[in-house]
Amino acid sequence: MNPVRYNITFNIEQSFFEEWSNWVDQYFIRAHMSTKIFTAYSINRLIGGDQRDGVNYAIQFVCDSLGSFQKFATTFHTDIEKNMRSTCGEKAVSYASLMEVIEYKNIKQS
Repeated sequence: MNPVRYNITFNIEQSFFEEWSNWVDQYFIRAHMSTKIFTAYSINRLIGGDQRDGVNYAIQFVCDSLGSFQKFATTFHTDIEKNMRSTCGEKAVSYASLMEVIEYKNIKQS
């Protein structure tokens, strides 16, 4: 089985960014990681593109398999999504994607 990356990309209004960032730190990351389904996460700022409509971030969570993600989706996703909608409303819109890791190599040069 290959690992899976669950990617949530956000477009956040500039005026809401600080509140969004605090919510991500205080709730969103913890809610996902406390499920014990995900083994790692990363917070990524998208580079380039039109920033006039807000800033763009992607948060990725890694789990061991598609089966593990499906357990998350059926057990935990709805509550986290409800919290996100009530906290962010239209000030931080998002879309999600799921990616299977086919190959990953970390080549460190000396």
